[in-house]
Amino acid sequence: MNDTLELGAWYSPEATRFTVWAPLRTSMHLRLHQPQARQIAMEFAPEDGCWRVEVPGLPPQARYSYVLDQTLERPDPASFAQSGRDLRFHSIQ
Repeated sequence: MNDTLELGAWYSPEATRFTVWAPLRTSMHLRLHQPQARQIAMEFAPEDGCWRVEVPGLPPQARYSYVLDQTLERPDPASFAQSGRDLRFHSIQ
């Protein structure tokens, strides 16, 4: 399958792949809220406008969000689940 169609978080026991389409942003970070809080820089692919990162060893149901341009935190618009009903809540991988 074409990677540009696989937006959101895609889990495997080895690593979880995160992809978000945001061609106009200057930076993108994945913010993990659990199991261990941390922030990871994502790589931009100008050919399709997507930001990507692979994180090894994440357990299922890890909570995360994206940080756009180092200031704006948002849930994943392509996530399969959210921890709440609005933009204050985290996505669930």
